[in-house]
Amino acid sequence: MQKRTLLMLLFVLFGFLPVLALLAWGEYRRTAWYALDKAAAFATFIEMPVVFEGVEHLRPHKTAYRGTQIFLPNTTSVSTPEKVGERPLAEIPETIARNTTIERNGETIRQMNWAVGEIQLAPECLEPLWLMHQRILNRVQFWKQNELYLVVEGSVRVGEGGTALDIQKAQMRIFDGAFGPETNISFEIPDGDVRAKINLTLVREQKQHSSVLIAEIDVSSDGISTERLASLFPIIRSVGQHSRYHGKISVQQSFSGWSCIFNGKFSNIDLAQVFGSNAPLSGVGELELKNTRFDGGRLIWGEGSFRAHNGTIRRAFLSSFAQATQLSTQGIPLPMGDPLSFVEMGFDFRLRMPEMQISGACSGHGAGVFVTNSLGPILREPTHSRPPFSAIVLFDALGRFVKE
Repeated sequence: MQKRTLLMLLFVLFGFLPVLALLAWGEYRRTAWYALDKAAAFATFIEMPVVFEGVEHLRPHKTAYRGTQIFLPNTTSVSTPEKVGERPLAEIPETIARNTTIERNGETIRQMNWAVGEIQLAPECLEPLWLMHQRILNRVQFWKQNELYLVVEGSVRVGEGGTALDIQKAQMRIFDGAFGPETNISFEIPDGDVRAKINLTLVREQKQHSSVLIAEIDVSSDGISTERLASLFPIIRSVGQHSRYHGKISVQQSFSGWSCIFNGKFSNIDLAQVFGSNAPLSGVGELELKNTRFDGGRLIWGEGSFRAHNGTIRRAFLSSFAQATQLSTQGIPLPMGDPLSFVEMGFDFRLRMPEMQISGACSGHGAGVFVTNSLGPILREPTHSRPPFSAIVLFDALGRFVKE
């Protein structure tokens, strides 16, 4: 009897109870409580409220997260979002997460591979998601042992309605780079008859006692229309919506707002569109920028060049430009009529606010020529030396000709 009781007890302890525990654990993982617990853990990591509609384990190391929503944090307890009824910053219908491990330099690295169907982002998502990403990259020790590969199989839609931006073929990798955690993102934006290809790198840079997140945006040789790019950088609307940008942009957050450094070229600038109705200048131009910095939408410094061909310029505009820059219109007699036709307008510039220097760069006429027509130079350097002039005076003078 005692032997039979002992065997029954052993069966209950090592047979029935473990099976019962596994069944209970399996049922628990199908409940809303389990989804809440997983969302709370994820929310703690990104420090933003998260909701999962459901979590399903498809097989070992492969999990489906359904109905993911990320909200703007509104309390100190980010693991319990209170504003579930409000519009989320990000919505992801389904994510398939698969974990594997690799050996690298004697270390075991966990690779997290996420396949996402599509992502819907709110128009105001940029700054909150930027801050979230900065916090994620600050987890230096975590990324020494983990890597994330994310592929969006559908589209990433930013905003709603006709103004929404659709991003295609988005991929992201977060890993431990040479100088700490680093993020590489690539995607395409439908842009007229072409697809603008964008590569984005985000790195942490240590400055004094804090780290700063810096983004390097690299636009492919096909470029991107300023109409598309202006949603991120409103300041570039001033070069017209039909021009295209090719090159790199470095972005970081500063005390005065967003700080941007442009190293690239704006092509196909419609000068008449830039100035609006009754434009004082027409033609197609090209603007090249080198280390040109904007802080909070204000131009701080930079250098570059401007070229335009086969356009027109009004006499009043030519006079104002010459007066503000201390240039000379003395040369060949100007033809009658207004506006005047020009063959080329070209100059290089160097700006350190508030001072600016420019030098004429029209081809085939020697140094110091700014504007030419079919007969020769019509705007050039004066015969005497010319000190740097006030950029503010120039911008004010040209601003009088801009029509909304």
